[in-house]
Amino acid sequence: MSQERLDEALEVLVDKGTLPLKINEDRLVVMEKAILADKKNLLPMYQKDNILMSLERFGEALEVLYELKEYAPFESSVFALTGIIYKRRNMYCIVLLIDCLVGLFSYKI
Repeated sequence: MSQERLDEALEVLVDKGTLPLKINEDRLVVMEKAILADKKNLLPMYQKDNILMSLERFGEALEVLYELKEYAPFESSVFALTGIIYKRRNMYCIVLLIDCLVGLFSYKI
């Protein structure tokens, strides 16, 4: 089987969430190398966040999301993933605070 077909099969398994922990850890290392190779490409950073979330390493995932927010401040998927992490960690007070702040800054005077 060619490397390309193996990579495609790996992608399918990752998307379905059926990969064992070790493979997710290996993918995390690959994403970190991709981020270092091209800091302007945000997709590896987003993928790294998804891998961290699947490993339930929410603190690290939040750090990645905060960094992503600096590069793409209006990207809705970053806010959605941040909300999911806050909800999983029962951090409802932060969600309400963010909602209030977004509401304050969205009104034009």
